[in-house]
Amino acid sequence: MMRLAATEAETLRAIMDYLAVERIFAFRINTAAMRTEGRFFRAHSLGAGCPDILALPEDQSCDDFGNTRNSCLPTWIEVKALGRKQSPEQISFQVDVERRGHKYVLAYSLDDVIRALGAFR
Repeated sequence: MMRLAATEAETLRAIMDYLAVERIFAFRINTAAMRTEGRFFRAHSLGAGCPDILALPEDQSCDDFGNTRNSCLPTWIEVKALGRKQSPEQISFQVDVERRGHKYVLAYSLDDVIRALGAFR
């Protein structure tokens, strides 16, 4: 049987490669997982629901006097395989960071990230 959709890991790698090529500072947020007594335990370094990637794309804007300044908008990227949905913790994380003025991208493909970052280019 031929697979038509990329795996989550393949999509994540493509996104990280794209961010590197575009020189957008980004890093993976580590997840620890271990199995003990037949059960899996997972922990994100920033707690439950934390996305896979934090990117800090630069944006050049002008102030009221025409002076150029650089800024960045923290952009949290949650990568999902097609057909997968966010957990309640991930939705809560998204609401929290968007309330703080950050950007959140639910990415099923590299194209989702390219579209979302297009506002910065």
